[in-house]
Amino acid sequence: MRRYNVVMTRIRSEMVDIVRDFIEAHGLMTSMTHRHAEGVLGFGDVEQFVGDDASSILFRLKESCHSIFRSSGSEGSADVGAGALLDLVVGSLFHEAMALRENLYQLESYGARVEALRGVGTSATLGLLQEFKKIHRASSQRLDDSVIQIDALLVQARRQFLLLLIEHKSQGLLARCVWENAEKFSSAFGQSFIEILNEIYGDPGVALLLAADSYLDSAYYSDGLRVLADARERVTLGDGVQERIDYARGMRSFMDRDYRACIDELSQWWTVNSSEHDPGRVQFALDAVAHIKSVLADEASISIDPSEVEDLWARLNAYMDGLS
Repeated sequence: MRRYNVVMTRIRSEMVDIVRDFIEAHGLMTSMTHRHAEGVLGFGDVEQFVGDDASSILFRLKESCHSIFRSSGSEGSADVGAGALLDLVVGSLFHEAMALRENLYQLESYGARVEALRGVGTSATLGLLQEFKKIHRASSQRLDDSVIQIDALLVQARRQFLLLLIEHKSQGLLARCVWENAEKFSSAFGQSFIEILNEIYGDPGVALLLAADSYLDSAYYSDGLRVLADARERVTLGDGVQERIDYARGMRSFMDRDYRACIDELSQWWTVNSSEHDPGRVQFALDAVAHIKSVLADEASISIDPSEVEDLWARLNAYMDGLS
C-alpha cells in the first residue's frame, strides 16, 4: 500500500507538470506559427523552447508524457486512452518542432552566406552555389510543411489534453493548477475560463471547491479564500462554501498569530457547521487551539477568555475522540 501511495503521489505531481508545461508550450508554439505566417519567424524564436535537453519546455513535456503514459514495452500496444494519445501527439509535435528548428537554423546560418558568396563567386564555385540554392529552397519548403503539420497537431493536442483533464478531474491538485493558469487556459482554448470549467467538470463550482480544498489541505489559507470568494458566487451543486471560508479564516488568523480572531472564527466554523467535518481539518484546528491554550497559560496579556478556548478545545477533542 505504501508503494502504491508513493507511486500515485508521483503521478499526481507529474500530471501537474504536464498541465503547466502543456499550456506554456502551447502558447509558445501558437506564437511561433503566427510569427511564421507574418514572415518574421527566426531561429531565436524557437531556440530556447525547442531542444533535446531538459532546458526545453517541449522536451520536458515529451519526457513527462512518456514517463506517465508509456509503460515499458508498450510501444506496440493499442492503448487509446487520452493519456496514451496525448503522449503520441506530443511526441509528434516535438519531432516536428525539432525539424522546424533545424530548417530555421540552416536557412539563417547558411542562406545569408550563400547569397553573399554569389556576388563574388567564380565559375569554379558556381555549381556548388546552385546546389546550395536548391538546398535553401528545400529547407524553406520543409519549414512551411512543418508549420502546417504543427498547426494540425496542436488542434489534436488540445482535444486530447482536454479529455485527459476530464479523466483526472477528481484530483484537487490538478483543479488548483487549472485555476492558477486560468488566463493561459482561456488563450489556449479560445474560451472563457468558466466555459472551460464547465466542459471539464460539468459545473464551475465543483472545480472551484476542489481547488479550494487542495489549498486548504496544504495550509495555503489565503489562496484558498480567494478561490472560495469566486466559488461563493458559482456553486450550484452541493454546499459547504461557508464552512470552508470560516475554517480558512480561522486557520489563517492562527498562522498570523491573531489568536483572538482565530478563536472567534473557528468557533463560528464549529458552531454553524458541526454536523459533518473533515477529520484532518478538525485535527489541525484542535492543534491550533491547543497551542493557543498553552500560550494563554504563559501570556496573560492576550485578551481572550480562557474559558472560550477551553470550551472550543473540548468540543474539537470530543469529536476526534469519537472517531477513534
